[in-house]
Amino acid sequence: MTGTSDSTVAGNTVVGNGYGGIGVTDDGPVDASWNATAAPTSGIPAGTANPGNSNFISGNLVENNHPNHCAIVLSAYDPNEGVSNNVISGNTVVDNQNGVIVAADTPNTIAINNTVIYNSILNNGEGGVIVHSNAPGDVVTGNSIMYNTFSANGYLPTLEGVIIGGEGTVPVTDTTIVGNVFQNEAIAVQIVLGTNTMVGGNIIGATVKLAYNGTVTQIGTSSTGSTNTVTQTVSATVTQTVVSTQTSVVASNETATSSSSSGGLTFSLALITAVGTLIVGLIIGMIVRPIREASRK
Repeated sequence: MTGTSDSTVAGNTVVGNGYGGIGVTDDGPVDASWNATAAPTSGIPAGTANPGNSNFISGNLVENNHPNHCAIVLSAYDPNEGVSNNVISGNTVVDNQNGVIVAADTPNTIAINNTVIYNSILNNGEGGVIVHSNAPGDVVTGNSIMYNTFSANGYLPTLEGVIIGGEGTVPVTDTTIVGNVFQNEAIAVQIVLGTNTMVGGNIIGATVKLAYNGTVTQIGTSSTGSTNTVTQTVSATVTQTVVSTQTSVVASNETATSSSSSGGLTFSLALITAVGTLIVGLIIGMIVRPIREASRK
Protein backbone atom coordinates (compact mmCIF):
# COMPACT_ATOMS: atom_id res chain seq x y z
CA MET A 1 0.00 0.00 0.00
CA THR A 2 2.30 2.71 -1.33
CA GLY A 3 1.02 6.27 -1.12
CA THR A 4 -2.29 4.89 0.12
CA SER A 5 -4.58 6.62 2.63
CA ASP A 6 -8.00 5.98 4.18
CA SER A 7 -8.01 2.27 3.30
CA THR A 8 -8.75 -0.93 5.23
CA VAL A 9 -6.95 -4.29 5.17
CA ALA A 10 -9.03 -6.72 7.25
CA GLY A 11 -9.61 -10.43 7.72
CA ASN A 12 -6.80 -11.72 5.49
CA THR A 13 -4.38 -14.62 5.89
CA VAL A 14 -0.87 -13.53 4.87
CA VAL A 15 1.52 -16.49 5.02
CA GLY A 16 4.95 -17.43 3.66
CA ASN A 17 6.01 -14.30 1.77
CA GLY A 18 9.75 -13.71 1.34
CA TYR A 19 9.62 -9.91 1.66
CA GLY A 20 7.17 -9.43 4.50
CA GLY A 21 3.45 -9.39 5.08
CA ILE A 22 1.42 -6.14 4.99
CA GLY A 23 3.11 -2.82 4.24
CA VAL A 24 1.99 0.80 4.27
CA THR A 25 4.43 3.42 2.96
CA ASP A 26 4.34 6.86 1.46
CA ASP A 27 5.09 7.38 -2.23
CA GLY A 28 7.52 9.61 -4.13
CA PRO A 29 10.91 9.71 -5.84
CA VAL A 30 12.80 7.82 -3.13
CA ASP A 31 10.83 4.59 -3.49
CA ALA A 32 12.46 3.51 -6.76
CA SER A 33 16.00 3.61 -5.36
CA TRP A 34 14.93 1.77 -2.20
CA ASN A 35 13.21 -0.96 -4.20
CA ALA A 36 16.31 -1.41 -6.35
CA THR A 37 17.94 -2.84 -3.23
CA ALA A 38 14.98 -4.51 -1.55
CA ALA A 39 13.27 -5.95 -4.62
CA PRO A 40 15.65 -5.51 -7.59
CA THR A 41 13.44 -7.35 -10.10
CA SER A 42 10.29 -5.39 -9.29
CA GLY A 43 10.92 -2.55 -11.76
CA ILE A 44 8.99 -0.11 -9.59
CA PRO A 45 9.38 3.44 -11.01
CA ALA A 46 9.55 6.67 -9.04
CA GLY A 47 6.12 7.41 -7.66
CA THR A 48 3.86 10.41 -7.27
CA ALA A 49 4.26 12.13 -3.92
CA ASN A 50 1.59 10.92 -1.51
CA PRO A 51 1.55 10.03 2.19
CA GLY A 52 0.40 6.75 3.75
CA ASN A 53 -2.09 8.08 6.28
CA SER A 54 -5.18 6.94 8.20
CA ASN A 55 -5.20 3.32 7.10
CA PHE A 56 -6.75 0.54 9.23
CA ILE A 57 -5.10 -2.91 9.38
CA SER A 58 -7.32 -5.22 11.42
CA GLY A 59 -8.09 -8.87 12.12
CA ASN A 60 -5.43 -10.36 9.86
CA LEU A 61 -3.32 -13.48 10.44
CA VAL A 62 0.26 -12.66 9.42
CA GLU A 63 2.44 -15.73 9.80
CA ASN A 64 5.78 -17.22 8.73
CA ASN A 65 6.89 -14.43 6.40
CA HIS A 66 10.66 -14.94 5.92
CA PRO A 67 13.52 -14.26 5.41
CA ASN A 68 13.38 -10.47 5.01
CA HIS A 69 11.53 -7.49 6.38
CA CYS A 70 8.49 -7.41 8.61
CA ALA A 71 5.08 -8.90 9.29
CA ILE A 72 3.33 -5.50 9.33
CA VAL A 73 5.23 -2.33 8.53
CA LEU A 74 4.48 1.39 8.50
CA SER A 75 7.48 3.11 6.94
CA ALA A 76 8.34 6.51 5.47
CA TYR A 77 10.82 7.05 2.64
CA ASP A 78 9.88 10.37 1.01
CA PRO A 79 10.45 13.81 2.59
CA ASN A 80 7.31 15.81 3.42
CA GLU A 81 5.08 12.72 3.00
CA GLY A 82 5.41 10.05 5.71
CA VAL A 83 3.06 7.65 7.52
CA SER A 84 0.68 9.07 10.12
CA ASN A 85 -2.52 8.21 12.00
CA ASN A 86 -2.54 4.56 10.92
CA VAL A 87 -4.07 1.88 13.19
CA ILE A 88 -2.85 -1.73 13.47
CA SER A 89 -5.51 -3.49 15.54
CA GLY A 90 -6.55 -7.02 16.46
CA ASN A 91 -4.07 -8.88 14.26
CA THR A 92 -2.28 -12.16 15.02
CA VAL A 93 1.40 -11.81 14.13
CA VAL A 94 3.31 -15.09 14.52
CA ASP A 95 6.75 -16.41 13.53
CA ASN A 96 7.87 -13.71 11.11
CA GLN A 97 11.33 -12.26 10.54
CA ASN A 98 10.16 -9.20 12.48
CA GLY A 99 6.88 -8.28 14.12
CA VAL A 100 5.38 -4.80 13.67
CA ILE A 101 7.57 -1.89 12.52
CA VAL A 102 6.81 1.84 12.67
CA ALA A 103 9.69 3.79 11.12
CA ALA A 104 11.10 6.74 9.26
CA ASP A 105 13.77 5.23 7.03
CA THR A 106 15.40 7.97 4.93
CA PRO A 107 16.40 11.57 5.84
CA ASN A 108 13.70 14.09 6.74
CA THR A 109 10.79 11.67 6.81
CA ILE A 110 8.04 11.27 9.41
CA ALA A 111 6.11 8.56 11.28
CA ILE A 112 3.60 10.28 13.57
CA ASN A 113 0.62 9.26 15.73
CA ASN A 114 0.36 5.64 14.63
CA THR A 115 -1.31 3.11 16.95
CA VAL A 116 -0.54 -0.60 17.51
CA ILE A 117 -3.37 -1.96 19.68
CA TYR A 118 -5.03 -5.28 20.72
CA ASN A 119 -2.67 -7.48 18.67
CA SER A 120 -1.19 -10.90 19.55
CA ILE A 121 2.51 -10.69 18.65
CA LEU A 122 4.31 -14.00 19.15
CA ASN A 123 7.64 -15.64 18.25
CA ASN A 124 8.89 -12.98 15.84
CA GLY A 125 12.58 -12.20 15.31
CA GLU A 126 14.24 -8.90 16.29
CA GLY A 127 11.42 -7.82 18.58
CA GLY A 128 7.64 -7.74 18.68
CA VAL A 129 7.12 -4.03 17.93
CA ILE A 130 9.97 -1.77 16.81
CA VAL A 131 9.57 2.00 16.56
CA HIS A 132 12.61 3.70 15.10
CA SER A 133 14.19 6.57 13.22
CA ASN A 134 17.06 5.94 10.83
CA ALA A 135 18.45 9.19 9.45
CA PRO A 136 19.05 12.90 10.15
CA GLY A 137 15.92 15.02 10.14
CA ASP A 138 13.55 12.13 10.83
CA VAL A 139 10.55 12.78 13.07
CA VAL A 140 9.14 9.72 14.84
CA THR A 141 6.77 10.87 17.55
CA GLY A 142 3.40 10.34 19.21
CA ASN A 143 3.14 6.62 18.42
CA SER A 144 1.25 4.28 20.78
CA ILE A 145 1.65 0.58 21.65
CA MET A 146 -1.35 -0.44 23.75
CA TYR A 147 -3.11 -3.58 25.03
CA ASN A 148 -1.09 -6.05 22.97
CA THR A 149 0.08 -9.53 24.01
CA PHE A 150 3.80 -10.23 23.53
CA SER A 151 5.57 -13.58 23.88
CA ALA A 152 8.98 -14.93 22.79
CA ASN A 153 9.84 -12.18 20.30
CA GLY A 154 13.46 -11.46 19.36
CA TYR A 155 16.55 -13.63 19.22
CA LEU A 156 18.02 -15.45 22.19
CA PRO A 157 19.38 -14.53 24.65
CA THR A 158 17.77 -11.07 24.44
CA LEU A 159 14.13 -11.66 23.56
CA GLU A 160 12.52 -8.23 23.40
CA GLY A 161 8.86 -7.28 23.30
CA VAL A 162 9.14 -3.60 22.36
CA ILE A 163 12.17 -1.74 21.03
CA ILE A 164 12.28 2.06 20.80
CA GLY A 165 15.33 2.91 18.69
CA GLY A 166 16.72 6.16 17.36
CA GLU A 167 19.75 6.25 15.08
CA GLY A 168 22.67 8.63 15.69
CA THR A 169 21.40 11.69 17.53
CA VAL A 170 17.79 11.50 16.34
CA PRO A 171 15.58 10.17 19.16
CA VAL A 172 12.15 8.62 18.98
CA THR A 173 9.93 10.88 21.08
CA ASP A 174 6.64 10.73 23.00
CA THR A 175 5.94 7.01 22.60
CA THR A 176 3.17 5.53 24.78
CA ILE A 177 3.50 1.89 25.93
CA VAL A 178 0.46 1.08 28.08
CA GLY A 179 -1.67 -1.94 29.05
CA ASN A 180 0.37 -4.63 27.30
CA VAL A 181 1.08 -8.20 28.49
CA PHE A 182 4.70 -9.39 28.29
CA GLN A 183 5.43 -13.11 28.75
CA ASN A 184 8.47 -15.25 27.81
CA GLU A 185 10.58 -12.24 26.90
CA ALA A 186 13.99 -11.42 28.33
CA ILE A 187 13.17 -7.72 28.15
CA ALA A 188 9.76 -6.09 28.01
CA VAL A 189 10.76 -2.62 26.77
CA GLN A 190 14.20 -1.75 25.38
CA ILE A 191 14.84 1.94 24.72
CA VAL A 192 17.93 2.54 22.61
CA LEU A 193 17.43 6.27 21.99
CA GLY A 194 14.09 7.69 23.07
CA THR A 195 12.81 10.67 25.00
CA ASN A 196 9.59 11.11 26.97
CA THR A 197 8.64 7.46 26.60
CA MET A 198 5.52 6.88 28.69
CA VAL A 199 5.36 3.34 30.09
CA GLY A 200 2.70 2.05 32.45
CA GLY A 201 -0.17 -0.29 33.24
CA ASN A 202 1.59 -3.27 31.65
CA ILE A 203 1.52 -6.84 33.00
CA ILE A 204 5.03 -8.27 33.16
CA GLY A 205 5.83 -11.98 33.48
CA ALA A 206 7.90 -13.23 36.41
CA THR A 207 11.10 -13.69 34.38
CA VAL A 208 10.75 -10.56 32.22
CA LYS A 209 12.86 -7.49 32.98
CA LEU A 210 12.37 -3.84 32.15
CA ALA A 211 15.59 -2.57 30.55
CA TYR A 212 15.13 1.13 29.96
CA ASN A 213 18.13 2.90 28.44
CA GLY A 214 16.35 6.08 27.40
CA THR A 215 14.30 8.73 29.14
CA VAL A 216 11.11 7.28 30.63
CA THR A 217 8.29 9.38 32.06
CA GLN A 218 7.92 7.98 35.56
CA ILE A 219 8.35 8.79 39.25
CA GLY A 220 10.61 6.16 40.83
CA THR A 221 9.59 2.68 41.96
CA SER A 222 8.02 1.30 45.11
CA SER A 223 6.63 -1.90 46.62
CA THR A 224 3.02 -2.04 47.76
CA GLY A 225 1.46 -4.00 50.61
CA SER A 226 2.26 -7.63 51.31
CA THR A 227 1.47 -8.70 47.79
CA ASN A 228 3.97 -9.70 45.17
CA THR A 229 3.68 -6.38 43.27
CA VAL A 230 6.04 -3.65 42.18
CA THR A 231 4.30 -0.46 41.14
CA GLN A 232 5.85 2.20 38.94
CA THR A 233 4.14 5.56 38.77
CA VAL A 234 4.53 6.64 35.18
CA SER A 235 2.43 9.78 35.22
CA ALA A 236 -0.23 11.23 37.44
CA THR A 237 -2.69 8.52 36.42
CA VAL A 238 -0.75 5.61 34.90
CA THR A 239 0.94 2.82 36.86
CA GLN A 240 2.88 -0.27 35.89
CA THR A 241 2.35 -3.61 37.62
CA VAL A 242 5.05 -6.27 37.58
CA VAL A 243 3.95 -9.68 38.88
CA SER A 244 6.96 -11.63 40.07
CA THR A 245 8.63 -13.71 42.76
CA GLN A 246 12.17 -12.71 43.74
CA THR A 247 12.26 -10.47 40.67
CA SER A 248 14.49 -7.45 40.22
CA VAL A 249 12.97 -4.62 38.19
CA VAL A 250 15.39 -2.06 36.79
CA ALA A 251 14.09 1.35 35.72
CA SER A 252 15.99 4.60 35.23
CA ASN A 253 19.04 3.24 37.02
CA GLU A 254 16.95 2.39 40.12
CA THR A 255 16.28 -1.18 41.33
CA ALA A 256 13.20 -2.37 43.17
CA THR A 257 13.00 -5.98 44.41
CA SER A 258 9.93 -7.74 45.77
CA SER A 259 9.30 -11.27 47.02
CA SER A 260 6.13 -12.44 48.70
CA SER A 261 2.99 -14.40 48.03
CA SER A 262 0.02 -13.15 46.07
CA GLY A 263 -3.17 -12.10 47.76
CA GLY A 264 -4.03 -8.55 46.75
CA LEU A 265 -6.71 -9.67 44.30
CA THR A 266 -8.30 -12.03 46.85
CA PHE A 267 -8.49 -9.24 49.39
CA SER A 268 -10.08 -6.90 46.84
CA LEU A 269 -12.71 -9.45 45.82
CA ALA A 270 -13.54 -10.22 49.47
CA LEU A 271 -13.94 -6.56 50.25
CA ILE A 272 -16.14 -5.99 47.20
CA THR A 273 -18.26 -9.03 48.13
CA ALA A 274 -18.73 -7.81 51.71
CA VAL A 275 -19.71 -4.32 50.61
CA GLY A 276 -22.06 -5.75 47.98
CA THR A 277 -23.73 -8.01 50.56
CA LEU A 278 -24.21 -5.06 52.92
CA ILE A 279 -25.77 -2.93 50.19
CA VAL A 280 -28.12 -5.74 49.11
CA GLY A 281 -29.16 -6.28 52.74
CA LEU A 282 -29.97 -2.61 53.18
CA ILE A 283 -32.04 -2.57 49.99
CA ILE A 284 -34.00 -5.69 51.01
CA GLY A 285 -34.60 -4.16 54.45
CA MET A 286 -35.97 -1.00 52.88
CA ILE A 287 -38.38 -3.08 50.77
CA VAL A 288 -39.51 -5.58 53.43
CA ARG A 289 -40.07 -3.08 56.27
CA PRO A 290 -42.93 -1.14 54.55
CA ILE A 291 -44.61 -4.44 53.62
CA ARG A 292 -44.50 -5.67 57.21
CA GLU A 293 -45.83 -2.37 58.54
CA ALA A 294 -48.65 -2.44 56.00
CA SER A 295 -49.59 -5.99 57.01
CA ARG A 296 -49.72 -4.98 60.66
CA LYS A 297 -52.18 -2.19 59.88
